[in-house]
Amino acid sequence: MFSLSDFEQFAQQSLSSDAWSYYSSGAGLQQTMKDNEAAFLRYRLRPRVLRDVSAADTRTSILGNTIDFPVCVGVTAMHKLAHDDGELATARAATKYKTCMVLGSFSTTAMEEVAEAGSPGLQWLQLYIFRDRELTRSLITQAERVGFKAIVLTVDQPVIGPDSYKSASLPPHISFPDIGLSGPINKEKVRNLIDSSVTWEEVDWVKGLTKLPVVLKGILTAEDAVEAVRHGVQGIIVSNHGGRQLDGVLASVSGISFSLCATS
Repeated sequence: MFSLSDFEQFAQQSLSSDAWSYYSSGAGLQQTMKDNEAAFLRYRLRPRVLRDVSAADTRTSILGNTIDFPVCVGVTAMHKLAHDDGELATARAATKYKTCMVLGSFSTTAMEEVAEAGSPGLQWLQLYIFRDRELTRSLITQAERVGFKAIVLTVDQPVIGPDSYKSASLPPHISFPDIGLSGPINKEKVRNLIDSSVTWEEVDWVKGLTKLPVVLKGILTAEDAVEAVRHGVQGIIVSNHGGRQLDGVLASVSGISFSLCATS
């Protein structure tokens, strides 16, 4: 397999129909999901020639941590839909290639087990603001204890929208141990966990709970990038949630130029 489309074809052939539906679906007419891919095709490389590339080095650093491979494993939920080892396999792979993995709050494997499987690799925790603030606080505390290096706060999903994933319930082997949710699990159970009243005040609250860097995931506009800087966050992830929540917004790669202009 040499390209993303090769992996996509393999996944469709290998996964159950429900799992494939989850991984491949988007919200609404799936306009934003499709535009995420199409937007990349509108960009072109500007090669500079006659440069010494005999000793190419892909190492870089993010938030003070060195990685060898400059493409990180972004947050995704429910890895056990794809493989029995779930997030453990993802953590091992990220560590093998010496890059960063972002573990989701809706991980199907306990955070402590993922931290152990990925040791000594670089791992961050993705976080939602839950209605149960003590649950939110406990996830941050646990992330610090097991050695995660940053908190990635998702800010573009105040409600869990009606994506085109057809199944109303998850398979019985799926559970979310870090947030204490086990089967049978349906969409309504998950929706009821998320606090839709979250504002910038909660960003300040999270920053007050931890000494770890706080990164905001879900920024698409210059205005919000500036606001993030004003609230003292250490980074942003330009994202539209894969086009899975709100259809009709900017493709993520198109939003990058807005954010760069705002923060430069």
